Amino acid sequence: MAFKSAFLRENFVTVLGIALPLLLVAVFALARVATESSTPAPQYKAVYAWAENARGGKFLFSVGPDKALTITFRGTHYNGKDIPNDSSAAVTVFVMDVNNGAVTRHTYTVPNAFVEGISPVDMNGQKITLAAQGTLAPDGYVFTNNRTDYYSGGLLPDLFGGNRRYGDNTNIIVKSGRTYPLDTSNGQGATVWSPVDFIGWTKD
Repeated sequence: MAFKSAFLRENFVTVLGIALPLLLVAVFALARVATESSTPAPQYKAVYAWAENARGGKFLFSVGPDKALTITFRGTHYNGKDIPNDSSAAVTVFVMDVNNGAVTRHTYTVPNAFVEGISPVDMNGQKITLAAQGTLAPDGYVFTNNRTDYYSGGLLPDLFGGNRRYGDNTNIIVKSGRTYPLDTSNGQGATVWSPVDFIGWTKD
């Protein structure tokens, strides 16, 4: 016992230097868990899209006075040798409830996509009403993609370079460290390998 007391007296700074960082790790870990667990679940479904074969053209998303989503396509002449200018382009709009993982996919096709000009996209009578447009939801959740952004894992990871990052093509929504990945599969086992266009949020 006397040996232990002498050891602590002689090595107090060393012991403190080892114990204090461990204590800080435990405190910050508990604070992070408490923050994430106290963050309410998302109240809105995420609405996002992925375009196929746009090849220089662009799908444009807007909201009318009735808050309904409208889509137009800005065509462009494509000079590729293997694609005729009367080829079609397609866009898939995803509506995902991240709380249960349910995803609804709507695919719309634009014929003669590579003719210059802006054309309305026929949504086949489907109506998607947005509560908000853009990456920030009314409940505080935000969309981010790892190609351009990261989200902080908390003060301790910030200090030690441990910000949490996902794969190159992972799209997530996040609030106070609580995260949900977005499903970008086509419903048949394949996954979208390019960034999605995030449109907004819906209650539908």
